[in-house]
Amino acid sequence: FFFFFFNDTATTEIYTYYFFKGLQGEADANRDRKITVGEMDAFLKENVPYMSRRISGNEQNPVMLGSAAEVMAWLK
Repeated sequence: FFFFFFNDTATTEIYTYYFFKGLQGEADANRDRKITVGEMDAFLKENVPYMSRRISGNEQNPVMLGSAAEVMAWLK
């Protein structure tokens, strides 16, 4: 899988924060202890644009590429 971040303001902290929150389990929508590309994509699209607008006034739009079913992390 590949992930890209398009950002006009060069403030990637919000994206990074939510990416790692997702890897810690918050992106595991179906609670199967696996984070898929699709789950991470949905989690980032739900959180990053809203929070970046709220904090900086600029919207950050994460883009994930790859098979939505591909597992990118297994949770312990």
